[in-house]
Amino acid sequence: MDVSSVRHRIATHRIEYATITPTGRPTTASALLTDGWTAHLQHPTGALAEVIEGIDGTCAWRPRVPVRLHTAAGDRDVPTGNTTSCASDLRRRGAHPEVVRHGNVDQVCGYLGALSDNARWLARYG
Repeated sequence: MDVSSVRHRIATHRIEYATITPTGRPTTASALLTDGWTAHLQHPTGALAEVIEGIDGTCAWRPRVPVRLHTAAGDRDVPTGNTTSCASDLRRRGAHPEVVRHGNVDQVCGYLGALSDNARWLARYG
């Protein structure tokens, strides 16, 4: 199946939204989508799974240099599962990524911690 037909199948697929009150926007995906669509996003099948698989190649390679992946348990934007999944993908390809955990901090604090941590790490190779 080519990408354009997959996009068409997704675009024409009926999305069932949950009721949204006129007092404000929902704050979570589960408040926006029905239980059925939330489950579908958690365990995609069909055209949605094909598109996700087609664009999810960030960790589908074997780096020839040391790799460090950073994660923070308090990050509400990027789940820690992304980091562990990427590390697993890289290991299956023969890489040896180091996972640096920044604790229960948000994305900004994790990013700042990663910047300073990587600066010290790179200075050792200098």
